[in-house]
Amino acid sequence: MKRKSPAPLVLLIVVIFTTVGYAQEKLTPALWKRIEAQSPKPLPQSPVVERETSDAQEDGLKGKVKRLISEYRSYSDVCASRGRLLGDIDDYDQNGHRLRNVSFANCGDLVGIQVYGYIEGSRASLYKSIPGSSGGMFAMIGGPPPKPNPPTHKPDKRYTYKYKYFYADGKLTEMRMFHNDGSRGMYYKYSSLPTERSTSAYTYDDEHNWRTIYKLDENGNEIEHINVDVRKVHGYDTVYRTQNKAFDKAGNWTHRTTYKLESKNGKTSETLVSEEFRSITYH
Repeated sequence: MKRKSPAPLVLLIVVIFTTVGYAQEKLTPALWKRIEAQSPKPLPQSPVVERETSDAQEDGLKGKVKRLISEYRSYSDVCASRGRLLGDIDDYDQNGHRLRNVSFANCGDLVGIQVYGYIEGSRASLYKSIPGSSGGMFAMIGGPPPKPNPPTHKPDKRYTYKYKYFYADGKLTEMRMFHNDGSRGMYYKYSSLPTERSTSAYTYDDEHNWRTIYKLDENGNEIEHINVDVRKVHGYDTVYRTQNKAFDKAGNWTHRTTYKLESKNGKTSETLVSEEFRSITYH
């Protein structure tokens, strides 16, 4: 289960991407060169703000991960005919703190790069949307008007977000995001048990946006997740079963498949929706 700090999003919207005709990226020397050329300037890496857990630990990773390249193959949407696609590239330092996330969407299109570090005693990130990346159409979801969210200072262009973390008994329980003008961003609440974890997302004005429950095996690997219909959009929760098919020497999964479970007339059926692949290098 990955708890990566999200890239900037427009809140309370559905994003409808038109992907027909998009060419997915391949991890070639030319793409690496493009990533380095488009990456924001690295943020300061000291002084470090000590936390009880690292980003890598919160992402469920084992060992001193240096780089994680995530790919996927979809079987159930408009990307199904595109084969294996890039999802994310995450870089971590020796202590498991994230240095950079490179994100791909819209059937493997490079869409954004986010670098992480520290600004004036706070964990911070700087996000850059990639010019020429495929856009989308935005449709508003109905709901009450948002509460006021005034800035507390002038925008600080050195960063996009700052983060505050809260812990109980050595486990992350909440992460809050703040825009570079001091106004509130989304926040996330976490629960963690040996065989179950959950993540809930809230808008700045405390509206429950989504919740996912993760069922784990005895080694902490995801075997099922439930997307809870907190906004009452579908009228039911959606359940997925995960089959972990391969692991590396550190115990991190490198290949897994996900099936959607559906019950009808007392019978449960499974539909393959995706495969995920991870290439992991270590310090």
